[in-house]
Amino acid sequence: MSLRFAVCDDDQDYARYIEGLAADWAKAAGTALEIERFPSAQAFLFRYEERRDFDVLLLDIEMEPMDGLELAGKLRMRGDDSRLVFITAHQQYAVDAYEVHPFHYLVKPVDSEKLETVLLQLCDSLHRERGRAVI
Repeated sequence: MSLRFAVCDDDQDYARYIEGLAADWAKAAGTALEIERFPSAQAFLFRYEERRDFDVLLLDIEMEPMDGLELAGKLRMRGDDSRLVFITAHQQYAVDAYEVHPFHYLVKPVDSEKLETVLLQLCDSLHRERGRAVI
């Protein structure tokens, strides 16, 4: 089974860093992984209208003009049930973030071990939901 991740962060260097960590994890776990990177919430929504097939969204909160919390709210209002992992430098958004039912909330800088733990938990969750092995 293949997993589809989206990384949405206006800091493209950090987005590439997260993408690299996820790709390294997938390779080590033997998981087929496709990752798309988006520089803004608007860019993600434009692509999302074409194909709504992401399993996981690794999402920054503080972006302009639409922040990650607003994007997550729009997705949930549309019935999207993809797993949301907020990755942000701002801990103060954690309480607000849980209103959109994220899978996890990580504070930058994210290290590879912490992200790996979250991704393993995600795979376990998807496995239980789908009733078959993800990794």
